[in-house]
Amino acid sequence: MTAERRGVPRAAWLLLPVAAIGAVVSYDALTQSDEERVRGLLDAMEQGEVDAAWIERLLRWVEPAVVPLEARWQGEQRFFDGTNAAELAPLARRVLGRYRGQRLRALRERIEVDGSSARLWAQLLTPDGIVELTVDLERVDDRWLVTRAVVH
Repeated sequence: MTAERRGVPRAAWLLLPVAAIGAVVSYDALTQSDEERVRGLLDAMEQGEVDAAWIERLLRWVEPAVVPLEARWQGEQRFFDGTNAAELAPLARRVLGRYRGQRLRALRERIEVDGSSARLWAQLLTPDGIVELTVDLERVDDRWLVTRAVVH
C-alpha cells in the first residue's frame, strides 16, 4: 500500500526529513555552549557606557557567598566570601566608577573551558589605554560565577 493510498500525500513524506533537520537546527540555536555563556561576561562589559546598570550587570556574575572571589587590580588584592560579600558591590561601584560614561571594548579575547572551570582573558581598550583582564569562572548548576578577576 502506498502512502497516497493511506491518505498521506507523497510530498508530506518528503518533507519529514526537512522538518527533522529544522528541529535540530532550532534546538541548536536555542542552546548555548559553555564558551558562549562565558563570553556573555565579556558581552556585558562591552554593552553600553559604564553606569550603575552596567556595574550591576557585571555583579550578576559574582556570588561570593556561593563561590569565593579573589579580585586584584592596581596593586590591591581583596578576597570575598560569605562573611564579607556585602562589601563587594560598594567597592565595585567605587573602582569601576572611574570609567563612568565611557565604553570598554575588547581588542583580543580568549576563552578556555575545561569541564566546570573556565578562563576568560581579554585586552580591553579603555580611555586610559589597553588593560589586560584575566577572569576565572566556575560553573555552579547552570550559571558561571567569577572566582578570580585580575586587572593587569
